[in-house]
Amino acid sequence: MQPCTPSSTVKPLKKHVYFAKKESEHKRESRSRHEKRRREEMNAVFAEMMSLLPEDVQRNVFRLQRTDQKPKKPDKCFIISNAVEFIKKNGRS
Repeated sequence: MQPCTPSSTVKPLKKHVYFAKKESEHKRESRSRHEKRRREEMNAVFAEMMSLLPEDVQRNVFRLQRTDQKPKKPDKCFIISNAVEFIKKNGRS
């Protein structure tokens, strides 16, 4: 019995080259508008959640890491978790 070698039994696979379709200018602008609107809606939701939080918690959202750095953007996870805690606490009383 002869050993089976890959070159004798298996045909080489054809290399398929897939090119990504270029996005049309209209489609890209449309997607950009939708993404912008979605970001604006989410920012409005976060602003409303921020308004629910007490003042001392709101101050903790904007922290500086160092004095030479710009202030961070609001930490959205922090806003959401504190708003949920606040709603749970006030909803049960």
